[in-house]
Amino acid sequence: MAKSNLQTRLEDAIDYFKSEQDPKTASAYKQSAIELLNDLAEAESRPIEEVYKEIEGMSDVATIEEVTAGEVTTEEADDEKGVTIEIPETESVNELTQALLNMLSETTSGVDKEQVKQIMFESIPEITITRENLSQELVQWINSKVSTKYKGTLPSGQKARGKAVKFTPIMYWLLSDHFAHNNPYLWGKAGTGKTFTFQQIAKVLNYEYIEISCNQYTSELEIKGGQTLEGYQQGKLPRAWEGGSSEYDGAVLVLDELPKLDPNTAGMLNSALARMKTEPMSEASEIEDGRGRKIKRHANVLIGATGNIIMTRENPDYVANFQQDASLQDRFVGSIYQIFDDLNAQRGVMEGGALFIFNFMQRVSNVIRENAWDNFAFVSFRILESLRDTYYLWLDNKLEGNTDKEKYGYKTVIDGVDSFIKIFEPEQRKVIVKEADYDGFVERYNKFHLDQKIDTPEEVKEADQIVAQYNKMMEEKEKLV
Repeated sequence: MAKSNLQTRLEDAIDYFKSEQDPKTASAYKQSAIELLNDLAEAESRPIEEVYKEIEGMSDVATIEEVTAGEVTTEEADDEKGVTIEIPETESVNELTQALLNMLSETTSGVDKEQVKQIMFESIPEITITRENLSQELVQWINSKVSTKYKGTLPSGQKARGKAVKFTPIMYWLLSDHFAHNNPYLWGKAGTGKTFTFQQIAKVLNYEYIEISCNQYTSELEIKGGQTLEGYQQGKLPRAWEGGSSEYDGAVLVLDELPKLDPNTAGMLNSALARMKTEPMSEASEIEDGRGRKIKRHANVLIGATGNIIMTRENPDYVANFQQDASLQDRFVGSIYQIFDDLNAQRGVMEGGALFIFNFMQRVSNVIRENAWDNFAFVSFRILESLRDTYYLWLDNKLEGNTDKEKYGYKTVIDGVDSFIKIFEPEQRKVIVKEADYDGFVERYNKFHLDQKIDTPEEVKEADQIVAQYNKMMEEKEKLV
């Protein structure tokens, strides 16, 4: 009977084992022979012992007990050193590494570095790698790629049905504040994503996002509601207090730029902020709208605020702010967070075809920061989203064959970038153009981005490096603080 391919390969493995002088290589042929023997027995539907007896010289390869068990012992003889190496049984990379370090430190083990490398290579695919084994940089990179959907229950007890978003660390804190009925306040320089963060929370919870833009002219009509020429207009506070519109599961009310609100007007918010700690739908939770109607608080309501400064302080860089009463700030105490630029989040909103814009604008941002020109302009979430949307609109129209200039316009991302750079003084523009490599940006745009939405491998790598370097800088800054 003609030999099968499996039998031929098996006999070759045995021959190689017998003729091989190097113990490590011979061991590899031995393992291969045993695996082939098992495969041959399975293919021919015969007992492994019967197949084994037909293979001449197999006793030199392994014992019948080893073959019948279908496994290779973890002990391998080292003929030159006369020692036995036992591969440690481990369940994680940390355990394996520690075990191998112990082997190397024991002078009687007879194990050298090359043998340890081989053990690592053979063992790692069979053990579990957990989050604890990963570097912080890798964890941050993975998180920046993954959209997370909240699948728990809302304060009302109903199941959440919001959308998946890319979470940032502060978002987990805001969710915790929501369930604890705290009022979070995010403060930091303009363009750091404070408002965007609340918008993402609304999206992940399927809440209506309601915003009161605070300034010295913000009125009681906008906050509580009142009569207008067209009739009664409901205020944003009672609208959110009732849980928003019916198509949503709740409401996020954001008091945007709260320190800019006239302190006398801000006083009417104190009562509602204090009642966030009361039992939902109870009499204690009631507030009044502009008609005097009493409204009980819906369970799924989050009230937050943003600002450039701590509310009880003055800052010469933000002259439009009012120094608020300490009692207003007390409504947020324990949940006041300073927000810095989050390049992970900025990178996330530019993925999918606009990383080349992100990379260039971060170079621009570095030039602005190094020269202290941020009193003219700075790179924020808003400018990145503006440039991205301008580019996508232009490209979509081009790909769809929409060439009617009057209807669709011809503004390009280059036009948008130029308008940003022109905010600066002429000499400053020259420095930005040179040091941020404006010409290289235009060249890359013309080469890769005129006909498709794409993030090239080089652009992805550069974006990763930008984020990693920034995160490292912020970590060092926190250590100094």
